[in-house]
Amino acid sequence: MGILFIFFSLLIDKEWLNVVWNQTGTDFEFYYLEKSAGNATLVLYALFSIVFLFSMVFTLSKRPIIMLASYKKVIFIFLISILIYLISPDKNNTLLLFGLMPASILATGFIEINKDSVLKEIVTGAVLATGILLFIFQL
Repeated sequence: MGILFIFFSLLIDKEWLNVVWNQTGTDFEFYYLEKSAGNATLVLYALFSIVFLFSMVFTLSKRPIIMLASYKKVIFIFLISILIYLISPDKNNTLLLFGLMPASILATGFIEINKDSVLKEIVTGAVLATGILLFIFQL
């Protein structure tokens, strides 16, 4: 879509590129973390995501060969969602929604690969309890 936009804007009116370029912005400042009550949400999301991501990366060799490409794509999409959060000028927890789908796939892979049923239940219960508590406190 972006290539088509650039092609037609160069063909028809070059001013469109200037308008889009002037509206985009990046910001690497994290003042959001100093003054928001949503820090708990961000910290818990990051904690669970890091555990699930490292679990997926370190257990890729144990995964079925037919699924390796799919898991690598999910990891790549998750890393893109982190990049979106880092470079966005307006940092808030709604940007975490970009990584929700890949994080849930990573969590499923974590639960799927572990043999210990007690660990599976603890992780599932912790994620469920965290989600419910954050919903109740509206963070």
